[in-house]
Amino acid sequence: MTKNPLIKYQKQISDLAKKHQISYLALFGSHARGEAQINSDIDLLVDFKETPGWVELYDVEQDYKKLFNKDIDMVEAAGINKYVKPYILPDLITLYGQRPASLS
Repeated sequence: MTKNPLIKYQKQISDLAKKHQISYLALFGSHARGEAQINSDIDLLVDFKETPGWVELYDVEQDYKKLFNKDIDMVEAAGINKYVKPYILPDLITLYGQRPASLS
């Protein structure tokens, strides 16, 4: 299992997930693979308890951007393209919640 590079933020990650009704949050991409550069953004896969509106999506992205002091690329689990999914799934590092069956 890959080490979570964001472990020092675990409490804040959980607090924000609860605030925004997130059921699952995972890291993927260069940070998950240990290949991040100084200017790399943070790729987050998110699954919500209920479908959020645009304002809520923006708020989630901004809250995590502020926490990590990095740009955030956020992908909703429900909206993953079937052609991209095989490239995302192997990288996933769970930050909050349980991985949904749809991401198996």
